[in-house]
Amino acid sequence: MAKFNLPNNTVIEHLFGKKSSASEEQTTPENRSDNELISIDSKTLPIGSHGFSYFKEHNCFYADKTKVIELLEKAQASNFFIHRPKGLGKTTLLSMLKSFYDISSKGIYEYIFKDLYIYNKNLPTSNTFCILEFDFENIDTIEDFSLEIISGIKNFCSKYHLRFEYQYHIGNNPITFMKTLLTDFFNCYLDSERKEPIYLMVDNYDSFDFQSPIEKYHQILSKPETLRTFYHAIKKAQQRGIVSRSLCAGVIPIYHCFNYIQVGFNAVDLSFNPKFIDCVGLTENEINSLVKAVANDKNLSMEEVTETICSNLDGYAFTFNDTCRIFNTKSCLKLISQVLSPSPFAATPLKMQTEFRILSSIYENYSRNLNEIDLALKDNNEYIMKNLLNLWSDNTTEQICTILYFTGLFTLRSSIQTNTGEVRLSFRLTNVTIANTWKAVLNTKHKFMS
Repeated sequence: MAKFNLPNNTVIEHLFGKKSSASEEQTTPENRSDNELISIDSKTLPIGSHGFSYFKEHNCFYADKTKVIELLEKAQASNFFIHRPKGLGKTTLLSMLKSFYDISSKGIYEYIFKDLYIYNKNLPTSNTFCILEFDFENIDTIEDFSLEIISGIKNFCSKYHLRFEYQYHIGNNPITFMKTLLTDFFNCYLDSERKEPIYLMVDNYDSFDFQSPIEKYHQILSKPETLRTFYHAIKKAQQRGIVSRSLCAGVIPIYHCFNYIQVGFNAVDLSFNPKFIDCVGLTENEINSLVKAVANDKNLSMEEVTETICSNLDGYAFTFNDTCRIFNTKSCLKLISQVLSPSPFAATPLKMQTEFRILSSIYENYSRNLNEIDLALKDNNEYIMKNLLNLWSDNTTEQICTILYFTGLFTLRSSIQTNTGEVRLSFRLTNVTIANTWKAVLNTKHKFMS
């Protein structure tokens, strides 16, 4: 399920050709609400974060991603991870799953899903779980992690009328606190009158930090107790039949290092599974549908607008056998606002703020490595890496390439097998917009550091 968030730095009146008089209040990034809705004839586009049911309630345009529910039901696993760059719709995917599985949404299930793919499948698991949610975005310390655990448990107890009280404090040993808190919470749930299994949903489980992405994961390697304690408690709850399923979403796959840091939690990574390629983000067909929804000018060629967007943004390739490429939802909205706008804003280059910050941070600490990658891109339009996306490699350049790939600055180009049987991955910059961002960062940083 992809959600269409209009960026805060877009003057959205120009997207729809609205003319404002001098007396009308101008909608700008400074005075516009984060949760504002923009009307487009019969459809609306939401700005900011909204729950899945909100889309239906306000007749918002979205791409139907509910087929992923059927695929998850058929998968021979209970725990899943998925990794995608920011802005593709991971949070909305979790919200959609919550609306489908949450027992508290039973009364509005038909209203939400009636016109969607999954509705006619009549899956017996709909609205049969209690949902335990955590969001570890911007978690910097063990204390922060523990506080989010507390918040998630409080919200769960309030929502499902579970009486659970704890009399202890984080204190000097947050690891022990977290272990005790989770154990007591699951014991309380097991002893309660509720009989529904728990579906665990974790957003930003990697607590991605674009300001110091590599150092963040070095920290995880050196101090894995937080993850080990959390997922061990979840594993024990599953063994006792309390937690039935889980899905964790993030940017960087720290799940791949679970064995290395001795986190005994078995799960399936959906990131490279061709069946789940389009579960977030937009396909070209979905972009075309979006363009038709927002551009009603009869003199405007929908195909040309779609082609302009796709040629500038290109798309991500997550496996070498992808049947389609995936486009970043937020970036599509930014570019649509420029393509359809008759205003001076149309000439403004598309800005990739998150990607700019990631590159800037990497350059400040690893300029030599980034310049090495840049030289290869200039010479061959590709960078070849020996190891297969190994964030824990001893080679810093390979760590950087892994960060660039999972954050969406790099995408797969080809796979090369040498005479010795060694497999090498070929990467390129994802699209024209990313290439402009790359050039801007390296030129600016190089001049500054010179």
